[in-house]
Amino acid sequence: MNSRFPALRALGDHHEDLLMDNHFISTADHDCTLIADECNTTVAALPAAIGAVLGHAAVPVLLSADDAYRVAEQALDEYLQAHAGLDHVEARGDGEEDLEERLRKLPALGITVTPGVGKTHAAGRVAMRAARAGVPVLIIVPTKALAHSYVEAINQASGAGAATEYVARQSPEAVSADAALSPWLCHKLEDVRRAGEANHRPGQSLCRECPHGRKAEYECGIQEREQRALKWFQAHGIDPWDYAPCHFLYEGLPSVKTAQILVAPAAAFSEALAFHNGVDEHGRFVRTQRFVIVDEAIAPGKLVRAGLVHVEQWITKLALIQKLAGEKIAKWHGLTAAAGEIAAWNEIDGVAALGEEVFRELAAALALKQSPDLAQLTALLRATRAAKMTRSGIAAWERIGYAAEKDIFSSPLRALHALVRSMQAGVVKCLPTSVEFFEQSPILEWARKRGSVVFLDATLPLWLRRSIEHWGSTVVHAIAAQNISVERVTGCSYARGRPKLRGFRAYAKAMMHDYKTAAEQHARMGGLWAALVHQAHIVYGSEVEYDSADTRKKADIAAEFASEFRVATGCELGWFGAHDRGQDYWKYHNLMLFGQPLLGLVAAGDDDDGAGGSMATEYRLARAAALTAGDDVAAWPAEIGALDEPVAGQIPLPRDPQVRGWLVDRYAGDVVQAIGRARGARSPQTLRVELWGGVVSREIDQALAAHGIEIQTTRVNDVHVTQRGPRRGCVNAVEQAIDALEAVCAAVSVRAVREALRGLGLRARTDEIAQSVAAWKAAQACTQITKESSLSKLGTPDVTEITFVAGTASTVAVSATADPAASDEIEHARHGPRGRCSPVVNHQEIAA
Repeated sequence: MNSRFPALRALGDHHEDLLMDNHFISTADHDCTLIADECNTTVAALPAAIGAVLGHAAVPVLLSADDAYRVAEQALDEYLQAHAGLDHVEARGDGEEDLEERLRKLPALGITVTPGVGKTHAAGRVAMRAARAGVPVLIIVPTKALAHSYVEAINQASGAGAATEYVARQSPEAVSADAALSPWLCHKLEDVRRAGEANHRPGQSLCRECPHGRKAEYECGIQEREQRALKWFQAHGIDPWDYAPCHFLYEGLPSVKTAQILVAPAAAFSEALAFHNGVDEHGRFVRTQRFVIVDEAIAPGKLVRAGLVHVEQWITKLALIQKLAGEKIAKWHGLTAAAGEIAAWNEIDGVAALGEEVFRELAAALALKQSPDLAQLTALLRATRAAKMTRSGIAAWERIGYAAEKDIFSSPLRALHALVRSMQAGVVKCLPTSVEFFEQSPILEWARKRGSVVFLDATLPLWLRRSIEHWGSTVVHAIAAQNISVERVTGCSYARGRPKLRGFRAYAKAMMHDYKTAAEQHARMGGLWAALVHQAHIVYGSEVEYDSADTRKKADIAAEFASEFRVATGCELGWFGAHDRGQDYWKYHNLMLFGQPLLGLVAAGDDDDGAGGSMATEYRLARAAALTAGDDVAAWPAEIGALDEPVAGQIPLPRDPQVRGWLVDRYAGDVVQAIGRARGARSPQTLRVELWGGVVSREIDQALAAHGIEIQTTRVNDVHVTQRGPRRGCVNAVEQAIDALEAVCAAVSVRAVREALRGLGLRARTDEIAQSVAAWKAAQACTQITKESSLSKLGTPDVTEITFVAGTASTVAVSATADPAASDEIEHARHGPRGRCSPVVNHQEIAA
């Protein structure tokens, strides 16, 4: 077995003895290599197993918080040592300046750490040790706010200036308001945004054609660069003195590229940040590959569509390239000294001609909704690389152009490289007149090609774990036992619903009624409590009226009501998408989780409270990322497929075991992150965690157990209001089954009750079921008179019809246009005619 990480390898058999003695042995051998795809570069290989647990075991090895911390920190330390030991220097001189690159290529490592153990603290300590050893570090976090907190913590521990926070490009208006932002001034910020939408990386594309960037180069004081910039201005027929110089490229960006410890949000990642710029003892410019730590999950990439309009743009550009090649060849024809130039332009002309032919056939295939020809596209990509018609993965016809007379940029879609890779991985989808393919995120592309990246998170997603394994590495699991008692509360899913539906306000008010009642009950128990709910329920269910014309931000309205909620109940209130990850405001609080973010079969078109929108889109992205990394196509079916037959009280999951496994892993990760806000791993007292509703299944429980979380007790919801009043526990199994049917707005019949009993694992005699159903229907008839008198005050509701087709549910109408305030009005608005619930639509939200 490879011994690069001996301490972690030894953990498999003796982790407790090693950790208790704090005794780690470190050696370094780099004898094993593998060849990275498309790089032709040697990448050091990692051992096959370096953790106490590999993969997600059903029963994980649970450590104490201190021991889990040591495992995570030691994994980072030994990976850092391996990274520092790989110092391969390559000359990259281009005739204008001496340049060396120090490349350290080590397969990316994954580390999962229980929330509250201190992974961020460990990452900061290792980064400081790396900086002291002369190893530059880049730390990637999800947001600017977290980047700021990271820098403050490191500088507080190690001294001011130890870490540098990345600052994004700033508009002229922002700089006018705050002169301190001047180094990050970008005169073309809106164009940069549009370039990103066209799949470009602006620093490698648009900035090369921007007159402001060329003006800064013109004034840099280096003769070769000044001459190059002057030629560019002359070719475009413009005066350099008509433009102000760019500050970002030549002031702001260099200041962060020389930082020893750099912290940046994930959206800012680029090759420029992944290298540290410096000068060696001989005065030569040296770029050193950074040790990269990615703290928290990242997106795998995005789905890109290339249509006929893009192909036509490429064909037009290729025609211009051929025209330019013909002019150059004619100009130098017969000149012996220009033989090399002529040969180069002949090659460019040949590639352009090949490209035009390939793209015309591609256009024909798209028009017929046929798959493009992979062999043709691959041949074109190889020819383009051979002719040096690519730069930073962008072919000549995909590059951004600049029209000086109009001062505008053209941003053709950057696609060829990503399209070929997606076709090789089998993740291309043909659509009418276009093709959809996968563009890997810059961080993942860097990790695949260059390595020396550690992905550090409590819940690394399945596609990333599989990718890391296929890159020749593994995932270290530092799972700590948490001092928590977890209880599941069944009876209502507390699904989010869709705010655009007419009856949603009444539904949200009903949900808030439950949240407040539960919070008041728990406040009487004593201790600190916090509740995590859907933001939409707060915004539309509070007394503060909100509509689409309201200019206030939803988060501000929710924060205002959360403050009132805390005063009234003594319970903190937060919402999914803001308080379920990356915060520790609720340290050592007891938690109530009401529902969870669910993915709809299609995007809902409005705020998804952190769910990410469409199940189909998220699955396609996860599948594309895994297959692009080399995972087995059999592990990732092309489509989600059919869902479970509806069972009362449960949210249907995909039937296919592979797709189901992905979604369960995704949902369980959300719950683990939310529970982690209590910081139970280091809590001195046992904290209560209650899971109200959400996805309930054995698979979810098993996935939670893989993170060391066990559902210890289950009880019936005694807060949720039903047709027969508050639930105080069901009289018998049939009563419980009927309540479960009402909770998901399903019709009550003998057959439906029988199915519900099976789903709940209960039994009852047929005569008992029939008698209870008859009594329930009689109660509906008696209460209908009362309903009609109340409805005159509430307004006449429409009828909700929920139809099950092949295991899926569709809602064809909505109910409860009213705005109830009193508890009895909430009751009527929730159930409407025939005892049905207020509509919670989209599979994203409920079992029905």
